[in-house]
Amino acid sequence: SEWPNVEFHAAMTENDEGWQPDWRESIENVTNRIQAFFAWLAKRPERRIAIVSHGVWIECMLMHYCPHVLQYGQIRVYNCDIYSGDCLSVVSADKTETR
Repeated sequence: SEWPNVEFHAAMTENDEGWQPDWRESIENVTNRIQAFFAWLAKRPERRIAIVSHGVWIECMLMHYCPHVLQYGQIRVYNCDIYSGDCLSVVSADKTETR
């Protein structure tokens, strides 16, 4: 394997099937993807994780979970920005808590 230390999710493909030339995700769509990602992430055993994504995804995530970091929308997130933080706990839809 070209990347033996990187785990790629089985659903990942070379082409982005979610992209359509005549449709753009709404903030609600992005937020739903973010929530699904964190539900998946909460089940992972790793304790140190790097999340790499586009600026809009990171901005939506920060605005959803900790808007004070972006001064409640006064600060924008751009591609290649770096943010660091700790996820103290995640409460899933069934109200169970993961640390």
